[in-house]
Amino acid sequence: MLPKSEILIELDNPRDCFEILEGEKFKNSKVEFKADGKRMTVRIDSQNQKALISALGSVVKQIRIIEQTEELLEK
Repeated sequence: MLPKSEILIELDNPRDCFEILEGEKFKNSKVEFKADGKRMTVRIDSQNQKALISALGSVVKQIRIIEQTEELLEK
């Protein structure tokens, strides 16, 4: 059985993140993004545990960078 993960992330503007992240490529993982209201759903299907952890960490890091950039632009 392949490792899988699904996370729900509450954001002020998830569509902005969705538009940026949907083109991302992840090695040994298939990552799907869905934005609905203030919630973004991220589903990760990976070939192994290491790829799952790597993809999950990368998604969280990228969302944090996008959010920090938006905060700087608002100032």
